[in-house]
Amino acid sequence: ENGNLPQIKDTKLVDFKLLGKIDHFERDKNALSRNQGLTTEVPMPKPDVSDNIIDPEEEEKNYQELVLKEKQKLEYEEAIKKDLEKREEEFKKAEEEKEKEFEQQKEQEAIKVQIEESKNKLDGEPDDDNSDVTTIQIRLADGNSVTRKFLKTSSIEQLYLYIRSLGEDAGFEEITADFELFQQSNKYTDFTKTIEEEGLF
Repeated sequence: ENGNLPQIKDTKLVDFKLLGKIDHFERDKNALSRNQGLTTEVPMPKPDVSDNIIDPEEEEKNYQELVLKEKQKLEYEEAIKKDLEKREEEFKKAEEEKEKEFEQQKEQEAIKVQIEESKNKLDGEPDDDNSDVTTIQIRLADGNSVTRKFLKTSSIEQLYLYIRSLGEDAGFEEITADFELFQQSNKYTDFTKTIEEEGLF
């Protein structure tokens, strides 16, 4: 099949050629050593290190780019942090406003209930032709005065109920504030006594 070509195994062919090259190399090296008095070491070519030389300008450019990227990263993270803090603060403020509004609504409802309860408990204003009628003037917290007719037999509580029934017109900074009625050094806080017993006629 192969014609007249000799049969040579690949391994022997490779070994023969390698040995031949090695023998040739050794002969040349020995001859060079004898003729020129040089060492038997064959000088190796110096590696080309031009690719490994770093340009200072390029190095500085790369460094500045790295610094810029790091700065931009930090600025971005700081911006995200501030945005989150701002949103959290706005949410907190909105919740506080809702809570404040809710508390104000509750207070207004409580005031309405208190006013209605005071009006329901307050006796009607008597007519002038009643012999037990007395007119009482009350100076309110804001300095204004109100006048109303009461029966002498009415309890001191009726005076308090009347003032409560005025609501915002009572002149208090807080409508639900506690208060006492007094005249000079006399305080009228005993709800079981009547106006006549306290001498307010």
